[in-house]
Order: sequence, then C-alpha cells, then structure tokens
Amino acid sequence: MTPGLPWDDRKEMITTALESGIAYVLDLEYSQKIRKLGNVNIISNEVDADIYLVGIGGEGDGSIDLSENLADSKDLAAAKKAKNDGK
Repeated sequence: MTPGLPWDDRKEMITTALESGIAYVLDLEYSQKIRKLGNVNIISNEVDADIYLVGIGGEGDGSIDLSENLADSKDLAAAKKAKNDGK
C-alpha cells in the first residue's frame, strides 16, 4: 500500500511485482485498474476485494482506541459483518 503515490508510479511498481510472480496486491484506491494489469488478487476494504481488509481507519491502525473488552471492538464487529455478508 502506497498512499499518495500517483497511479502511474503504482502501475509500474505493480507491473514489476506481477512479472516477479506476486499473487496479492494491497491497495485501497485502484482495485479496478489493478485487475486490468493481470491475474492478481486484491486485498482492500472495497466490496469486490478478494481479501476484505478490516482495521483501516479503526482500531487496527490505531485511529480508534481498542476497548479492553474485545466484545466492544468495532473492527471485530466489522469483520463479523463482512463475513456474514459473504466477504
């Protein structure tokens, strides 16, 4: 994941990675463009991601404090919802 990196620079980096045999790309902005580059799995918080990412803007990256009671975790609730939604 390279936030703020222009698409053309990301494209070059991802293309090189694909040529080296990478199977997964973590990106939160350009899933559709990345899919056009080749057979690659996308890790993202977007609905069409191959692996759904939870925790960006939440407890996972420290944006929200993690409760001492795991049952109160917003990220855990989001992960359970995503699983129930088939993601």
